Amino acid sequence: MILGHKDAQDVDGRFYEYRYETFVQRMPTSEHFGCFKDNDIKVVKITQFIYCHSDKDFDHIMLKWTGLANGLLSMYSYYGLGKSHASGFLATEVVDRIYLRNNFKYLANLVDYGAVETIQ
Repeated sequence: MILGHKDAQDVDGRFYEYRYETFVQRMPTSEHFGCFKDNDIKVVKITQFIYCHSDKDFDHIMLKWTGLANGLLSMYSYYGLGKSHASGFLATEVVDRIYLRNNFKYLANLVDYGAVETIQ
């Protein structure tokens, strides 16, 4: 679900900010990706943020993504860097942080991975 300020007011609990790195390997199946256009880079590393309710939830997401990445010809890999901000945020505060960080270019999303709820 795409999350705006109004929707975020209905989301309960506090979310903690976690950092993770996504590595994208250059291979025949990823040659057309924009990050590999007009260069000879072999691996692209992207540092990103995700908001989860707990460390346990963050660990669950990293395991889930790692499992999914194995099915994508090892093109992607994910490494959790841990909590990047000590205090938690309300969902409305998370939405503000996401939009300010990306200059309103990307929408915040509330995503459920089974029983684990995240904002990314």
